[in-house]
Amino acid sequence: MLVVTAVNQCLYCAAFHSRAATLSGLALDEVALLLTGELQHTPAAELPALLYAHGWAAAAASDRNGEAELVAIYGPDQAAGIVLVLHMI
Repeated sequence: MLVVTAVNQCLYCAAFHSRAATLSGLALDEVALLLTGELQHTPAAELPALLYAHGWAAAAASDRNGEAELVAIYGPDQAAGIVLVLHMI
């Protein structure tokens, strides 16, 4: 959610998703990095999903390139969940 918000630049979304992230255990400095689009600190297991989300948001939700890679990395159920969350955002 934070990666998509970084692309969309919505202050209301940033406030909401930042609060949700901190309540889920993310440190404020991690939230700040994600909101600026900095992904270098991201755990390796999460990076493909975050890169996909960033590309998806930057392409105005029309870019499905990389979805097959999501399935290969996370499996069909988790990949479908990632795509579903992106559509909800």
